[in-house]
Amino acid sequence: MPREETYEDGVLMCRPVKELDGKFRTDEGGVLHVTPEHPGVLSLSSYSFRLSITVKRKCESGEVVMKLDPFVFHISPEHSYVLVLPEGKNSSLIPLEKERETRLDFYFDNSVLELFADGGRRSASWIFRRKREKAEPEFSVFQKSCDLSYEVAYPNG
Repeated sequence: MPREETYEDGVLMCRPVKELDGKFRTDEGGVLHVTPEHPGVLSLSSYSFRLSITVKRKCESGEVVMKLDPFVFHISPEHSYVLVLPEGKNSSLIPLEKERETRLDFYFDNSVLELFADGGRRSASWIFRRKREKAEPEFSVFQKSCDLSYEVAYPNG
């Protein structure tokens, strides 16, 4: 994915180039209220999409888990990290900024995942083999509840 790198307040920022904004059309969005009894599930039409989620800093639950074949993401706004567990590969720990909402932008393109966190302060990439034809991210919490804002966009064309 083409990226642009800039320095902002002494921090190296890495983001997708602005030209990519016009290459996606937003199809759906809203808020998922996730509880231990009611996980949130999104049914997406393909494995080429951008999924943006925001976890509120004051989320009652300490951790949100997102399962999306072949990954498991443990998102902890309280402890400021995302733990990524790709099936069959080493885990990755991505630190997040404190005092901010946790926004994660996932770009999936069939067998490549690009993750941008905290507006570009953190980024990571993975190549993977998927087992399913379409993506169905499932969000869960272990205690209390959490509201997640989300937006799904698909490539134009």
